[in-house]
Order: sequence, then structure tokens, then C-alpha cells
Amino acid sequence: MLSNVQVRGADEYWRDFADLGVAHLIDAVVTSHDVGFRKPHPAMFQAGMAAAGRWAAECVMVGDSEIKDIEPARRFGMRTIRVAIEEPPPASTCAHTTATSLHQVQSILRKWATLRPGPTGV
Repeated sequence: MLSNVQVRGADEYWRDFADLGVAHLIDAVVTSHDVGFRKPHPAMFQAGMAAAGRWAAECVMVGDSEIKDIEPARRFGMRTIRVAIEEPPPASTCAHTTATSLHQVQSILRKWATLRPGPTGV
């Protein structure tokens, strides 16, 4: 989980996830409060990959901001899903795909998990 925040750190997120009963589904939480930079700064993405113990090509950025999430993740070599849950889908995006619900994101991730990456990383 990679998030820009004002005052909350990873500990607060972990408590929220535990209260929601989903903490077991999350490997790491990286916040701008803890890193000292906000997305799209490269330090945020580097900290996320380090926390996950994965290379960029093994990561997927799921985000709602073209500028803060999708574009920098693509520059690192991550696969990307642009979410449009509280707004209409964008007319254009550099993301590999878009989703209008978290259920759709889940479906995309499951499909990608069963496919061998192609030449474009998708």
C-alpha cells in the first residue's frame, strides 16, 4: 500500500486494516509521512518496492491519479491499473488498463497473475 498522506503514518493504516479485518491481505504500508516525500517522487516508489521486496516489473500500481500514480509507475516499469471509482473513466490514459470498481481490479490482477508477461510487461 503506497499512499500520500498529511499526518497519518503506516501504524495508523495498520490499525485501520486490522479493524476492517483485511490486514492479513497487505504485505507492507508505505506513506509519504514516513518516507518524507509525496508521490510522484521516485523515493515513494523505491520505498514501496523495497518494502515489498520486489522489482518494478513484479509490481502493479493501482491508482486514480495519472500524474501521481500511473505515469511514475510506468517510468519505473510497473504494470498499471487506472481506477475511476468516484469519477468517470478517463478519456485517455497511459495505464495498461482501467477499472471502475475494486472487484474489476481484483479480476484484472487474477488474470495477470495467470499470464506470462509479454514484451510490453502486460
